[in-house]
Amino acid sequence: MENRRGFLFTLAAFPLSLYASRSGQSNQEPLASIELNIFKAINFQRVSAQARPLVWSDQLASTSRMHSGRMLQARFFGHEDPQYGNLSARLAAAGVDYKHCGENVFRERNYPDPVSIAVVTWMYSIPHRENLLTPDYTHTGVGVAMDAAGTVAVTQQFLTPAQP
Repeated sequence: MENRRGFLFTLAAFPLSLYASRSGQSNQEPLASIELNIFKAINFQRVSAQARPLVWSDQLASTSRMHSGRMLQARFFGHEDPQYGNLSARLAAAGVDYKHCGENVFRERNYPDPVSIAVVTWMYSIPHRENLLTPDYTHTGVGVAMDAAGTVAVTQQFLTPAQP
């Protein structure tokens, strides 16, 4: 319970101006803004927990975007793509070499602030929180996709490179 209280305080202290919000905006808000703001919010949580901030990886952002898009297109939710397999298989197909990897996924529909709800949801889930705060992970990418109905799919991939 103490961790949760500390988390809530930390989230409340995070500058809300860094969060993407769709309030009063159409669903055409740039998805890249949501990706960047999730990245900033996650690094804020890591620094608050005395972990080093993650480094942005364009390659992981690309594979994350692809997975988010596939979840909406193929109508599944999870880490196992029916066509392209699990995270390890997807990273191998993209030519990503790593020592350790992890992934968080999230989906919501018409929530006014997809950034904060994704981060809060992950922080309250022990396995997702562990991915976010694991000191061994040094690189990340966030990919967001949105369908015509306003459903937002978010994938965040983490890794430790094979060679530093």
